[in-house]
Amino acid sequence: MGYRLLSSSRTCRILHVTRSTLYGVDAKEAPADETTPAVSEPSQGEALVARIKRLIEEPPTCGYRRIYALVRKREKLTINRKKVYRLMREQRWMATQRQRGITW
Repeated sequence: MGYRLLSSSRTCRILHVTRSTLYGVDAKEAPADETTPAVSEPSQGEALVARIKRLIEEPPTCGYRRIYALVRKREKLTINRKKVYRLMREQRWMATQRQRGITW
């Protein structure tokens, strides 16, 4: 009689654990990745903040969407739009939004 394999989601449901624990690896147990670049994340972030600041100073009313497009087009960087949004929010460089429909 052959054994029937269970899917990972069904196995986790039977054991009453989440699927993320099935694939989770602790940081201490994770093998060191030798292909990672020597440049650390904070220095990359600081360089990116400097580039974004330079772009913001040109047309100061740009929002994060336009800055994201400028970073990709002018600076030739492949970057996630959420990272641009987060950096601009942390530096308090977000463009102010008008409230529509409110009259005084």
